[in-house]
Amino acid sequence: MGVPFQPSYLPSGDARDISHFGAMQAVLDDAGVGRHAFLAEDQSEDRVAKYFERRFSAATKSKLLWPPSEGRKRRYLARALMLLNPIYERKLSATLKALKAGPAFLSEDAVFADRLDRMRSAVGEAEAIAAKIRAC
Repeated sequence: MGVPFQPSYLPSGDARDISHFGAMQAVLDDAGVGRHAFLAEDQSEDRVAKYFERRFSAATKSKLLWPPSEGRKRRYLARALMLLNPIYERKLSATLKALKAGPAFLSEDAVFADRLDRMRSAVGEAEAIAAKIRAC
């Protein structure tokens, strides 16, 4: 539809999430599978298979999971990280305000009216074609 839309990044407002996913990203980076960007559509099946083999290996999983014996430590860490939430919530709020002030996609009245007119004319053309087919 010719819409100049770009996805927006929203930071997390939860320090526990940031800590958890940061640690997860470090483990995956060490295994050589931290980013999905290198998996382009034209990659060979062998390379993709090796990626998944490393990504979901027992060694990688063992590094990602906390041992049951560290449950108490994990709970204390979660409580401590909650103290940082106001900082991350302010960052998230500022990002949302900036996005709100940015350009609107398909929500401006003129853009909506134009798209609606184009859709109605396309429906009219489709109905005319259907009527010709029925007449045959």
